[in-house]
Amino acid sequence: MLAGFRFVRRDRVLRLLALSFMVFIVGMATTLVADPVLADEFGTGSLGFGLITALWGAGTITGVWLGRRITEESEGRWMVGCSVLVALTGFGVALSPWFGLVLFWMFAFGATDGPTQVIEQNLLQRRSPDVVRSRVMGAWETLMHGSLVVALVAGGWIVSVLGPRGAYAIGGVTGLVGAALLLPFLKWLPEHKADVGAVKELPVVELVPFDPE
Repeated sequence: MLAGFRFVRRDRVLRLLALSFMVFIVGMATTLVADPVLADEFGTGSLGFGLITALWGAGTITGVWLGRRITEESEGRWMVGCSVLVALTGFGVALSPWFGLVLFWMFAFGATDGPTQVIEQNLLQRRSPDVVRSRVMGAWETLMHGSLVVALVAGGWIVSVLGPRGAYAIGGVTGLVGAALLLPFLKWLPEHKADVGAVKELPVVELVPFDPE
């Protein structure tokens, strides 16, 4: 998997995308800890928590469906624009006086995050050659889930000190930082080829059929 990390580090698009996503996750994923507490603040309990998660999921499905309109030439604009909108939903939740408005912002969160997930997969698939793609994917998931672990641990402290609204406000701030990091995409994309130097192929291991005799 080290080859995957090296590939991400050498490719400027994937390197910047990883940095942006990690900043975003470390801040915004703290809201996973905040959601049940937020539902309790509005007196909706476990039902409210379920609705928060369900509306986010429905929004994400909608956003991924909208992602079919994304072309290779428009990926940079979609990625930056949607990343800014995702960040704004964090502030929307933090300032919401009614639970129904929280649900609206959660749906908007998913709807604006969905296209970024489509572009993420497009870039990963298109920029990594076959010989190293599985290791790039493994390295990528390690970075994203490592950031999630940090966010969940930090979220416990943030929610206890600042409350669930404070967690969403911090998520909005880190979301804007992550979106700002992606601004070079407006010039870089579409970039059709990763410039990382030669990628060595792994030796082919030939499997010999087992003969019980």
